[in-house]
Amino acid sequence: MYVQEVGPAKAPTIVLLHGAGVGGWMWRDTMAALSEVHLLIPDMPEHGKSQDAGTFSVAGTVRLVADLIAERAHGGKAFIAGLSLGAQVTVALLGSRPDVVLGAFASGTLVRPVTGVGLVNAMIPLYMPMRNARWLVRANMKALEIPDEFESDVARETAALTTASYRRMTVENVAFRVPPGLGSVTCPVLITVGEREMKVMKESARDLVAAAPSACAFIVAGHGHNWPVQDPGLYAQVVRAWMANGPLPDKLRPL
Repeated sequence: MYVQEVGPAKAPTIVLLHGAGVGGWMWRDTMAALSEVHLLIPDMPEHGKSQDAGTFSVAGTVRLVADLIAERAHGGKAFIAGLSLGAQVTVALLGSRPDVVLGAFASGTLVRPVTGVGLVNAMIPLYMPMRNARWLVRANMKALEIPDEFESDVARETAALTTASYRRMTVENVAFRVPPGLGSVTCPVLITVGEREMKVMKESARDLVAAAPSACAFIVAGHGHNWPVQDPGLYAQVVRAWMANGPLPDKLRPL
């Protein structure tokens, strides 16, 4: 599994986990904004530069990230922060390997059933032959609110996508549920959801708080699902406050 490693040698370690269909490159601006901490930024299997690192699964990626922390995080423990699919890996890691986690920050974590998955799967054969068309790449970026600066990265990731990997990521994403083990977690757990995200995402955030006594959930005012990419400065502020157990920025309000 390909991993970017940056930051001061003795600073606390944060592992940043990207969403589905992108890669560690989505954290590029966040890396610059968090230059004072030690960052480990993996490309999960079938993403980015880890296209040949086996097939993606939440459980398999949890094992890889736990090994990464044990081998390269300072003191063998790290703060874990993830978005979307990366948030699901974050929560699963917290439930199964709390021994390597100093704190968890999960944003946009789906843990409930969603409608329309069958239609998405049915459309995959129609989408795949057209996926590299620039107008479609840009349309997807607009729908996902990904900034224009990432167009070449999104185009490259889209070109590497296969029908099998697309189906696999979709199945893993919609099948994810609140994992066992969260009830015994004692480290700080921050759950966020964009104000403009679907109702099921807000309900999922409440489910996670109900399952983890040390968790708290906040809505990010004015933002959607990909707010960490849209506003890396705000994301960095939230990360700093979460690590220090300090007050969160005003844009975050209790769910």
